Amino acid sequence: MSTNRVERWSVFEVVIAGPRDGDPFTERELSGIFRSKNEEKHVTGFYDGDGVYKLRFMPSFEEEYTYETTGNFPEAKTSGSFTVTPPREGNHGPVHVVNGCHFAYEDATPYYSVGTTCYVWEHQPDEVYEKTLKELDKGYFNKMRFCIFPKHYIHNFKDPETFPYEGTPVDNSGLCEETFTYEADFSGNSWDFTRFNPEHFRRVERAILDLQKRGIEADIIVMHPYDRWGFSAMTREQDDLYWKYVIARFAVYRNVWWSLANEYDLLRAKTLKDWEHYADMLCRLDPYNRLTLQGLCHLDRALELLSPSTPISSSAEICPSSRHMILSPPLATLLSWGTSKNAAPSLFSLTSSSMISHAALLSRA
Repeated sequence: MSTNRVERWSVFEVVIAGPRDGDPFTERELSGIFRSKNEEKHVTGFYDGDGVYKLRFMPSFEEEYTYETTGNFPEAKTSGSFTVTPPREGNHGPVHVVNGCHFAYEDATPYYSVGTTCYVWEHQPDEVYEKTLKELDKGYFNKMRFCIFPKHYIHNFKDPETFPYEGTPVDNSGLCEETFTYEADFSGNSWDFTRFNPEHFRRVERAILDLQKRGIEADIIVMHPYDRWGFSAMTREQDDLYWKYVIARFAVYRNVWWSLANEYDLLRAKTLKDWEHYADMLCRLDPYNRLTLQGLCHLDRALELLSPSTPISSSAEICPSSRHMILSPPLATLLSWGTSKNAAPSLFSLTSSSMISHAALLSRA
């Protein structure tokens, strides 16, 4: 039996010291295979700054595991083993869709979602962050939505504590209610979209784990339109690098849910094909098939897109695992994608009648 031990549905992390030269975010590759009697997972690693590379894995069974890592730099080749122990009290595993329109944790404990939103709480000063945790300690909520990117909003003029990329932001010294506009000019920003700022993402991880300790699901908003820094208008190549980094860092945590976007239909620079592309990336790169949502602003637009007279994609036909689509009060589209890795489900391929039918099922549940 291995001396390395980790709790079931927790995180086993492999840390590797490697090269710092060049651009490790784009020039280095790291991956691993984790095996046990009952499962095998392929995991992608990431660069965490200061010459440190990491791979993270969530075991689903209480048994012995082995792993092998590899990459395009010599230090990437490692191997080892560990033992998975029973979950401690309060650890019920990740939430899944069951029986078409219900939620339950992996240990079959029912999950009834009572959620809230704190868009960029993890990017505020520590005093504000701790105050938020104290409010959450009152136990009102078991799910919270929040953003990875900072948010440009009428009540949020301050810059965040960190930014996701190396570079400098646009000057916000003249920003106030009189000068505020959602149609922000991105020209004053200077970012290197190939070099992440790991500290920004560590703050997100701290939030995920602090919520996990309180039994709260972390509904992570990956993209959104409320932006003065240019993150909503990155190129496809820049988006892909961002998505890969986010999935590699955060997918491992059992309480993570994905929200592709908050109000995706306000992201003018993105098309429906872009959203299907991001969904495809999640299908291929998230080893755990975390629950995934898509938030929208205008319900009439969603119904238009879901109309049989305006077919958007046939991808649902080649990805039969896209079984569950639920319309809920926050107007988010929820998909549970099963285990297929061959194609992405269409986010917009159900008819409006079937969508409303699912909503009716949920209301009667």
